Formats: sequence, C-alpha cells, structure tokens
Amino acid sequence: MGNMFKSASIDCSQGLARTEGKWIAPPPGFFKINVDGAISENERNSSVGVVIRDVVGNVHVDCCKYLQGQYSVEEVEAMAMECGLILSKEQKLSHIILESDALTAVTSVTAVETNGCLGYVYQGIRSLFSSFSS
Repeated sequence: MGNMFKSASIDCSQGLARTEGKWIAPPPGFFKINVDGAISENERNSSVGVVIRDVVGNVHVDCCKYLQGQYSVEEVEAMAMECGLILSKEQKLSHIILESDALTAVTSVTAVETNGCLGYVYQGIRSLFSSFSS
C-alpha cells in the first residue's frame, strides 16, 4: 500500500487534522492506522485496506478485504475506518491515530449529529474510537 494514504486524519487526542503528501510518523507511543477503500464500477466489487505502522514507520500489521457488492465511495471509506479500528482493537493497541484520504467520511465521523443511511456506521466508528486510551 506504500505512501498512498494522505489528506485527512482523526486523532482522538487532537481532533481533526489534515496532512498532504508523504506519510508522517505518529508521536512516540502511538500507532498510525492508514485506511483506504476502493470501488470498481465495471466489476461491481469493492475492497478496503488497512496498514498500521509504528513511530519509525515499521508495519505492525496490515490487511486487505474484498467486499462482495458495489458500494459508494463514502460507504467503502467508512468500512475501511471501521476495519482499521477493529484490527487495532484485536492487536490491543491503545494509542492510535486514524488516517484516511476521505475528507467527507472523516468529517461525518467527527460531526456532532450524524444523519443519513451511514449515520449508524459513523456512530459505531465513534464508539469504537472512544474506547481507545487516547
């Protein structure tokens, strides 16, 4: 997956931040979770990818998941965030920064009120996110 992740990040200790360009290491003691979703209009399928790195950039764990069916970009990005947080919980990581290139999904996760068909997904992501130490 390399350095394809950029643009917007959620840091539970610092709120919403934006980064452009190359990957930026998390602070000492933190792990950075980079997530991305992909859709294929012609093949009618979607997928999500997650990479979790430590402060020096070493990959701690990664995964890719194929999703049967075609979803919207926002749906796939939300599922990627959820997948990243679940993987972090499974790895027993407590200090995390979640980073995604989908500003719309990040904004929806951090919104006070979440409406629409993805509202329950964003609420679940917030709930997962709040269960981490910082």
